Amino acid sequence: MKKLKTTFFIIAALFFAACNGDDGVDGRDGKDAETGTVIEIKGNFVAPDYFMYYELANAGVKVYNGDAVLVYVLWEVKDGNDVWRLLPQTVYFNDGELQYNYTYTLKKVEIFMEGTTTLSALPKSYLNDQVFRIVVMPAVLAEDTKTDLTNYSAVMNVMDANSIKINNITLEK
Repeated sequence: MKKLKTTFFIIAALFFAACNGDDGVDGRDGKDAETGTVIEIKGNFVAPDYFMYYELANAGVKVYNGDAVLVYVLWEVKDGNDVWRLLPQTVYFNDGELQYNYTYTLKKVEIFMEGTTTLSALPKSYLNDQVFRIVVMPAVLAEDTKTDLTNYSAVMNVMDANSIKINNITLEK
């Protein structure tokens, strides 16, 4: 009986040692890992269209189906730190509202203003020298549903911010 127990435990140990489970999610491999691209643009919204656009190829950026293209506006500087907000963002006035928003294709990003307030009557601070960051997040990173895309810092952490050079562009209209 003792010999049977020993044989059983040896067989069980070999069986469990040979089993393989799921390896889990692969980690990022370092140099060849996808990190994404960030382009900072500064420009003015001018009548009658109140929009600015940027051709992504100008920064050597190729966007693929499935990639996330996000646009953040520099909302304020608080205690020396930039505060970025994901578009769309709405500002309310007594006579209506203004919304900063965007659309994109695989080739360009268009940032625009729209609203029920009279855009031509807006203070210049809402129109001139507006700063935006266009973030192209590769599909493999964008699939992480735990990332709060409204949080610019969280997005940059997922994209390994230390390895990203931000391209600064001033748009002429």
